[in-house]
Amino acid sequence: MRNARSQKVLERNIATNIWTARVMPLMLVGVAGYATYVTIALLCINYLLVKHDDKRAAIPILVVYLALLLLMATFFLRLYASTIYEPPYVPLGPAAVQERRDRSEKAKPPSEEDGLGMGEYNGVNAKDNLDSPGLELFYTKDIFVCEPDGKPIWCQYCANWKPDRTHHDSSSGRCIARMDHFCPWVGGPVGENNFKFFIQFTFWTAMYCLHLMVVMAFFVHRQLTSPDESLNSHFAAILAMLVDSPPGYFENCLMTAMISSAFFFFFTASMAGTSLDLAIRNLTTVERLGAKTKVHLLAIRKPSSLDPTQMNPYMVSNPPYRQITYPLNANGFPPEVSVPSDHSSSVETPTTVNADQPQQGLNQQEHKLGQTPVDRAATRPVHDAQLATLNDGSGPSYSRSSTTEANPPRELANEAPEMMPVTTSQGPNSRIEKVSSRDLKATRTFAVLKTEPGVNPWDLGSPLLNLKVVMGNRMIDWFLPTRSPCANHEDPESQFQLGPAIDKLRKSYFPFVEDARVN
Repeated sequence: MRNARSQKVLERNIATNIWTARVMPLMLVGVAGYATYVTIALLCINYLLVKHDDKRAAIPILVVYLALLLLMATFFLRLYASTIYEPPYVPLGPAAVQERRDRSEKAKPPSEEDGLGMGEYNGVNAKDNLDSPGLELFYTKDIFVCEPDGKPIWCQYCANWKPDRTHHDSSSGRCIARMDHFCPWVGGPVGENNFKFFIQFTFWTAMYCLHLMVVMAFFVHRQLTSPDESLNSHFAAILAMLVDSPPGYFENCLMTAMISSAFFFFFTASMAGTSLDLAIRNLTTVERLGAKTKVHLLAIRKPSSLDPTQMNPYMVSNPPYRQITYPLNANGFPPEVSVPSDHSSSVETPTTVNADQPQQGLNQQEHKLGQTPVDRAATRPVHDAQLATLNDGSGPSYSRSSTTEANPPRELANEAPEMMPVTTSQGPNSRIEKVSSRDLKATRTFAVLKTEPGVNPWDLGSPLLNLKVVMGNRMIDWFLPTRSPCANHEDPESQFQLGPAIDKLRKSYFPFVEDARVN
């Protein structure tokens, strides 16, 4: 627990960062407004049209400037609106919501309604809660980033499970989805839903600054070298020169102007270039730190089509990786499923049955388990789900004969029960419960595997494919303020599209599966 003083300091820093991020965009608007006034009113109208009647210079300068200003303003407004109204925050966990509510209410005693709403999480840490909210968003995928124990990464500050590529931002005090950095110039954190707009904004801002730098430098040079011209202080201000300058300064003002204006151009251009480089490598600013030595831990769902007869028996019983099965029970694993003999409390040890075993041997095995051939046909759908679960690594290996699989009795095919009795524990306290085949199929076993140092799981192997993940699948999307594809998490395999390095990793541990991807 952080002490009260450090907590107050942290809250003060966060509040300062947030308010700074609200004010600094207004400064950008003011600077752009001043530059617009100088370029349109003073340069194009007063200086070029009125004083020199130079339409050939005024019109192109005005058209290019307005086009770049419109593009810059469009993407800035899109970026700012996304950052303010749709920030890439990961929702707070119930415990963090309650903690912040208590702090805001000066530690007011919880009311009866508060107890009804949050009492479920007050007594137990959500991290240790087997039914922790949000956990299902991970194990319903085939792959997710995890801790060494196979669970998703937990944020103690936000009291939530951190989705893949999520990092806690100390500047805003929140977890940011696919966090890149905190930028006060655009209103707050840059993450998965506004990183594309940040690239577009910095690119067009760099073009805008380049146009201003070239135009103002040209006319400042013209005023300094012409005996009939006097230096316009507003032109100089655009180039970051001092109005009240000492004698002899203007001999070197062009060099100073070029250096000053070039600084602002290269500042925005470098941000755009760096962001584009990260996009084509499918990285973020945070992920780039230590990327050459970073080792990722991934929970990868074990394929259900594993054939133990093609694998080393020792490897089957002693896999070279940690396993975890979801949903969790009190021991961290789902209830152990076994068929009771004669519906008693004692449990018969399962025996492996080979698919090539004669039908008579299979019937003898069924007789040991208290089943008749009719029972076997009627309960086949449930057996399929259970065998897939047990072969998934959570129990002994099972298989069944394919002799009767192809043509089951028609009169029995539609009589498969939806429930079957299973024991939920071993020993004298064992009890029989009804478990549906749907629940058995929902059980998923994951292998905790780690990548080689420096491997980026999200590198798709092509700069163009990586760029499309951020900017859009069509080239026209790269220049439109449309939603980034990386904010779409509907892929059943993972929260973010994975590259060939993960296919190679999966194939190295499950080499006998024709397609290492989970069916």
